[in-house]
Amino acid sequence: MSIEADSNANTTEMSVENGTTGDSPSPTNRLVVDTTSNWHVKIYYMNNDGEWDDHGTGYCKIYQSEQDNYFMKVTREGEDPQESLESVSFLDESYNRQGESIVLWSYNGQEVALSFKDKRGCADVWKAIQTVQGHDFFETESQTEDDSDNLPVPALETLDEINSKLGTCQKLPSKKAIAIRIVMTDDFLPKLFEVFSRVEASGNEDKLRVLCSICKSMVNLGDLSLIEILCSDENYLPFFGCLEYDEEKKYRESHNHRNFLSEEVKFRTCVEIEDQEIVNKIHVNYRLSYLKDTALAYYLDYQISGSIMYAI
Repeated sequence: MSIEADSNANTTEMSVENGTTGDSPSPTNRLVVDTTSNWHVKIYYMNNDGEWDDHGTGYCKIYQSEQDNYFMKVTREGEDPQESLESVSFLDESYNRQGESIVLWSYNGQEVALSFKDKRGCADVWKAIQTVQGHDFFETESQTEDDSDNLPVPALETLDEINSKLGTCQKLPSKKAIAIRIVMTDDFLPKLFEVFSRVEASGNEDKLRVLCSICKSMVNLGDLSLIEILCSDENYLPFFGCLEYDEEKKYRESHNHRNFLSEEVKFRTCVEIEDQEIVNKIHVNYRLSYLKDTALAYYLDYQISGSIMYAI
């Protein structure tokens, strides 16, 4: 049974002081973080085989430390509150969100996932994490976005700039959020892959390697929704085509990803599946698995690999 949370929860405010991260807002802004709601969750740990083990259910609540920072505490049902699971600081950059109901992070060298029964709980916790990290949830009268953070429109002459910006934003939460938003706009990927088609036809090896680096950096942004879009019916062929020009695999056995995924893989069912959305999801899940286990098996970090495993 789904447990509803109190939607009329109060909030506490914390002034931003000196000593926070470089991307934190100025001291005139104030963080608004909900420290009253108690959200029902399922708890998962990743085992040594890369699979998620169910560790029961519990309640998740945000706490404020004496150092004016925030973290989550998860109390399993039926356990002593003194033995609660405490998350890392919200200033830590290891957090990821999957879909509308799952938050993941690394804890003492182990991957942890919370699946919220109420999507509002996941949204509130994720908002708090991004607020503390300096994302887009500050109470200001107006916010302007630095044009230098924007990715240029994909074109042959802008590939190097796109590659550079995607590579440098990985450890900067606010810049990473901007990059994800831009990449997931309606026209960025179609234009990028149109450039790939022209570059591949011309045989420009240098630009093909840059395109491969761009695709790897997009995956490394760690946003599962974006990775699923890259593996969708519309994008998977040019996406995996870019990955065929991976310079880091220059001296290894080359992979013709597109031929394998479009020609060699055969989808068969024992019973007819009439729902096309289910069929599409099966195809995307297979491509996600192929991306994790083959195309970028050597490249993905443990956390992104774990997020993809959880989605599959």
